[in-house]
Amino acid sequence: MISKKRKRNIKSKKLLRGGGGFKNMRIALDSMNHWHVRRIRKKNRTANKQNHERFVVERDDTQGGDLEHNEYQGKTADSKCKSAQDRYIREFPNSIVGIKKYSGIDQGEEGACSFVGFLNLCLIAKKTSVLKSDVLKKWPAYWKKFGKNTTADIAETLDDMVRTVALKNTESIEYVPVRSEGNNENIWNQTYWVDSEEVIDYFSINKDIYLTCPWVYQNGYFVENLISYRKPLEINALQHSRTCVGFNKTQLLFADNWGTCEKGYSYEQKWTDGTDDHFIAGFSTVDKWAIYSHLRDLVYFK
Repeated sequence: MISKKRKRNIKSKKLLRGGGGFKNMRIALDSMNHWHVRRIRKKNRTANKQNHERFVVERDDTQGGDLEHNEYQGKTADSKCKSAQDRYIREFPNSIVGIKKYSGIDQGEEGACSFVGFLNLCLIAKKTSVLKSDVLKKWPAYWKKFGKNTTADIAETLDDMVRTVALKNTESIEYVPVRSEGNNENIWNQTYWVDSEEVIDYFSINKDIYLTCPWVYQNGYFVENLISYRKPLEINALQHSRTCVGFNKTQLLFADNWGTCEKGYSYEQKWTDGTDDHFIAGFSTVDKWAIYSHLRDLVYFK
């Protein structure tokens, strides 16, 4: 006999399979009240020091806020770039993409991170055939067709790509809405969750710690298994979308959207909000628990 909980989960999976666009898949999470969780707040975290939930309520990217920018010229730039590349190779031996070979699209000043992030995912995964033939070269023109300065999530971007025919084939795309848009984003999609004991063993934690924030550990298990199977994925978290290509015990490695090394020039940015979010030489490294705590949605290829 199927339990009530099992019946609810079966119904939820059917609703999240899509059919009405990617955004509707995420909106459907709003009605899954049986997956609603009460997140631990900052004032309560003293009693949960051992868990891995990270608290980043809001980022301040204004001048003098949480974001630092640096630009390097000449030999200093070349040295900074080489040092960063060597560190990535050393610290992320499981990287899906060659550190010195990656040459992603640079989104520049545009707020098109989810769009450019998906294009870079297609390049890394060698799935550019799903795109209209001129999108990679003319992406700013397609972005302009979207008619907006930014998008809220990957789902909205994918729908805009379908609408403007930038994306001509979606059959190989696996989109996962991780958390709801409504209900303060506190409904977490559990269709991809596995048995808790499997996750507890993987992260070497105990059940009490797991139960303080199971969504964090399930998100981490899901992401790291995809990388282990050599499947890059675009992740939307911490107000940015980028392609995850590696992980280690404490950080994720992202092939990012702000260009790679150029002879005599290197751009760097650092967040000082406790996430250890650091970009240089085409890649970002981020505290992986900060990403798992704030993952909004993701996409990869089947």
